Amino acid sequence: EPYRRQRQMCIRDREGKVVIEPQYDDARSFSNGYAAVQKDGKWGFINSDNEMVIEPEFEDARGFNSLMRSFVKKEEKWYLLCLYSNNY
Repeated sequence: EPYRRQRQMCIRDREGKVVIEPQYDDARSFSNGYAAVQKDGKWGFINSDNEMVIEPEFEDARGFNSLMRSFVKKEEKWYLLCLYSNNY
């Protein structure tokens, strides 16, 4: 669950323990093992180990659904992003 601390977003688990320290400008909740995070004004995706699996390149991003699809915005257009074994 994302929350703001020290002007940056942290992510904590269900018990409230911080699992990812402040380093992102904004963040969305984890969805199917991935979370959209904003860094330097662009959105990308991390996995539950805080590894950046899709570099920040989007203007906006939504969470992945159960089919591993997410909507992302780039150059003012929305696209359907499909994740297959960490490749999109």
